[in-house]
Amino acid sequence: MKALILAAGVGKRLKPITDHIPKTLIKIEDKPILGHILTNIQKCGIKDVLIVTGYRDDLIHEYVGNGSKWGLNVSYCHNKRYKNTENIYSVQVAGKGLDGDEFILINADDLFSPFILWKLMEAPGDIVLAVENKGTVGTEEMKVSTDENGRITAVSKELEPSESYGEDIGIIKFSKEGGRAFLDTIKNIIKRRGHHFYFQEAINDLSTKEYPVTYVNVGNEPWIEIDDHFDLKWAKTPIIHMIKERLKAMGKRISSIRRKSK
Repeated sequence: MKALILAAGVGKRLKPITDHIPKTLIKIEDKPILGHILTNIQKCGIKDVLIVTGYRDDLIHEYVGNGSKWGLNVSYCHNKRYKNTENIYSVQVAGKGLDGDEFILINADDLFSPFILWKLMEAPGDIVLAVENKGTVGTEEMKVSTDENGRITAVSKELEPSESYGEDIGIIKFSKEGGRAFLDTIKNIIKRRGHHFYFQEAINDLSTKEYPVTYVNVGNEPWIEIDDHFDLKWAKTPIIHMIKERLKAMGKRISSIRRKSK
């Protein structure tokens, strides 16, 4: 399994911090957001990572390199059109680099508990979204609706909050078959409608065509998508402290599994 990290965006709502660095390199305590993501990936046993760069890709290459300091194999592809495309185009750019493998897609501005990745990796299904069901969903959030069989029926910011099950947090697992369906749908959307969409548009298209898109509820696992200065403040306190506690718990679980396997 690979991890696909979308890190091409400019992060305009976090100016002036992002005047000179990409959003994913903003430091949260001891390391940048991207460093926290790579640590989680390593903890969960994923070895191969593909990063889609765009804005200030030189700084991302400088920080991550080949991934060896995390024990990872990191490769890159570059979205030259990052200034005037949405992340659906970054996924298309990444297509060949995925080599038909199963993968987990991660937004590079997500700060999250490693147990969210763990849950996704353990979940069956061709396309599995990580969803937070918190009772109320804001109008600006990427919302999901579900049916009685546990399938996603729609993914959109346009859904009515009252009709939504929860929020898509931007981390998705794809099997080989699910990945092919996703990439083919993205290709068709860009060809017919252009590249000014989020990748969730492809998930929405698949779900409305009754492709089996499912989800895992992240429960109380901490996470945040860092879009603006308010999110950044919240990420620095208390979210990062909660995530670090979960990282410690993940380390204990892995140690226990290793002891039992001996």
